[in-house]
Amino acid sequence: MFDIGIVSAFLAGVLMFLAPCTLPLVPGYLAFLGGVAHDQDPRAHRWIVFSNAFAFTLGFTLLFVALGLASGAIGAALIAHRVILSRIGGAFVVLFGLSMIGFFSFPALGINKVRLPKFITAGSRRGSFFMGLLFALGWSPCLGPILGSILVIASTSGHTLYGAYLLFVFAFGLAFPFLMLAAMLSSAIERIAKIERFLPAIAKAGGAFFVLIGLLLLFGKFGVLSAYLPGALDITRSDWIAERM
Repeated sequence: MFDIGIVSAFLAGVLMFLAPCTLPLVPGYLAFLGGVAHDQDPRAHRWIVFSNAFAFTLGFTLLFVALGLASGAIGAALIAHRVILSRIGGAFVVLFGLSMIGFFSFPALGINKVRLPKFITAGSRRGSFFMGLLFALGWSPCLGPILGSILVIASTSGHTLYGAYLLFVFAFGLAFPFLMLAAMLSSAIERIAKIERFLPAIAKAGGAFFVLIGLLLLFGKFGVLSAYLPGALDITRSDWIAERM
């Protein structure tokens, strides 16, 4: 079955990875995860990079899921006001989408410049895990609008567990291409260079998608997209969790 909320979360994760202010930084992240190779065997070094990349994605996944739980819990607590919450949330998603297209920006959602603690060392799994946590805390100017949109959708569902599930899917959409590039370490930079010219167009298309989602939330028509998908599930149904128990 298709769930437009889940589809939106996954596409948002992929969009986050392909954002103009994220993808160009990936080689730097991979270099940090690999540490200093010296005369290390290339296959062994590739495994270190991949295992550290997994720790990195685990770090931001756990924090995203925690944020999803919080958003879902807020939505569940305010379930009696879900309609107005959905309208307000939709307006914010529209604004986030317009900011991704480039109409304006949210300075408060920009990159957080912090100094790395000493225990976060390059080439270690512990350092990679905590680096993932820092990434989830806002180490990308694109993270705020995209993550904010998904958190709004999570809060309007009215289910705590759904919020966590939605953010897990978002994290998976972000982690999967990152892990793929980590596995193809030798050609990662070349592959990134080939698609960099398309990044502004991808960001605008993603922004337009979120404007559409926001308008549907704003006017109470979020389930319309689901109606066109066979066997679709409307995330606004109050029995979402019950159907999965």
